[in-house]
Formats: sequence, C-alpha cells, structure tokens
Amino acid sequence: MNRLLVAKGVDLLRERRQDRRLSINISCSVCAVMNKSEKQWRANLVNVSCRGLGLSLERRFEKGTLLFVGWHVPGQSEERPIFCRVARLERGAHNHWIHGCALIGQLTEEEMPFIP
Repeated sequence: MNRLLVAKGVDLLRERRQDRRLSINISCSVCAVMNKSEKQWRANLVNVSCRGLGLSLERRFEKGTLLFVGWHVPGQSEERPIFCRVARLERGAHNHWIHGCALIGQLTEEEMPFIP
C-alpha cells in the first residue's frame, strides 16, 4: 500500500472545516481583549472563511483567548475590525505560531472585499 496515499487519507479524515477556506497574506494587528496593557501584535492573516481565520504571529495566545483583529482593506482607508477566539495552535515557520480562530459571528462575502 502507498504510504503517501495513506497519509493523505489520514489528513482528509482530520479535516473538520465546514466552509471553504481561502489562503491570503494580509498584515494585521492583534490584541487580546482582556489585555489591560492594550499591547498590539503584528500578525499576518493567512487564511479566512466565513466562520474562521488563520493568524501567523510571533506571540502565542492560549486556546480560548478572545482576540481583536484589525486590518486595512486594500484601497480603503478604514480598518476592518473583527473579534475571534483561538480554537487551535500550531508551531509555524520562523518562530511563529499559527492560530486557528473561530469568528465571533460570521462574515458574508460582502464583508470580505480583500478576497480576490
């Protein structure tokens, strides 16, 4: 039996996302909602769906942490803010952490003008 096919089959079984997730790379700022210092961290928004998003940043937030994420939509001057909760963590490249986050609420296609 081909090990590669078996490995791919295992990965497909682990996939629990219900919505189509789009890969993107947009700079954003992240702040823990309960953070009294209001320190903001630079991050990259690496993927998005109508119910979740992926963030890559040097700071590791614990599962369950409520985050405020803001990014600038290309071609617009206003920042697009959103709240999400960290659902999973994964060590990424270059000492970064990938945070899989569940959105508080749901995005519509009209709310995602940065998606090509």
